[in-house]
Amino acid sequence: MASSEVASEIDRSATSEVAEARPTDREAVDTSLRTVSTNASHPGADGLVTADVSLDIPSNGTFYFRRTTEIRTAPVMDIKPTFVFSSGDHVIYDKVLKRDNHQWISYVSYNGTRRYVDLGVVVESLAKPRGDMAIESHDNGDFSVVISNVSDQNGVVGVSVPIWSERNGQDDIIWYNATRLNNRNYKVNVGLSDHKNERGFYNVHLYFVETNGKLVGVGGTTHTVPAKVEETHITTGHSLPDSGTYTFKERSIIKAEPSVVSPELAYYDAGMSVNYDIVVTADGHTWLSYVSRGGNRRYIAIDGKATAVAHQQAQA
Repeated sequence: MASSEVASEIDRSATSEVAEARPTDREAVDTSLRTVSTNASHPGADGLVTADVSLDIPSNGTFYFRRTTEIRTAPVMDIKPTFVFSSGDHVIYDKVLKRDNHQWISYVSYNGTRRYVDLGVVVESLAKPRGDMAIESHDNGDFSVVISNVSDQNGVVGVSVPIWSERNGQDDIIWYNATRLNNRNYKVNVGLSDHKNERGFYNVHLYFVETNGKLVGVGGTTHTVPAKVEETHITTGHSLPDSGTYTFKERSIIKAEPSVVSPELAYYDAGMSVNYDIVVTADGHTWLSYVSRGGNRRYIAIDGKATAVAHQQAQA
């Protein structure tokens, strides 16, 4: 008889709790079918609800139940459920939260008690392997690749960095084994002599060797090795001094590097002048060089392009 009375009391409490959670709301939206992942279970399915991250529901609103769902006094799975919602019930909630590896909605019942409804297990997505890459350039064209903040939930036993120049495909590719500097930082030193002394565009990719032996791609970057520049006193038909003012006889292209393949930034038209401070030979051409108002060094090829006379710049 005692057992029957206990059961009866639980049934009455559950009925009362459900009743208080069923106020009419004509503007309510059925949120039970909206999920982040297409393979996530719906709240109306039998058993536990799982999602790749969590159910994509508003922070407050009306939730319609498609299955029997447990209610607790705190968002903790070890606490025994106090009531249940049945399929067809709905509740107006004011909070969405994740606790105890589950997702919950919460509301305040008619008697002022806050309740928590378990929507199911949340399966967090594993963080992807990552590492930050930075390039350090050296005066002779060599460069170093610094890999920092290395992170992989599967563990890292090695860092591999394949590097190759853009010219002639991957005929100079080298898989470098990065040297470990400390717990999460690595470094690779790259000599141009190991890459046929090629200058220009380089590809730099990053791979981790995980503790299970798997090689996983992490990311990549690029680096441009400038064309070799040699300062010289040129002895061409122009007889240019090392510095001065140059007047153009035809349109001449301005570049950021003394290289034929360097992109065109702007140009000087015939009749315009520039004050230059360096004359260099590079990439088979002679270039005037100056520092722009923005503080950037610019280059203009002059051999074979103009017959203007360069005038020695007046001394201040």
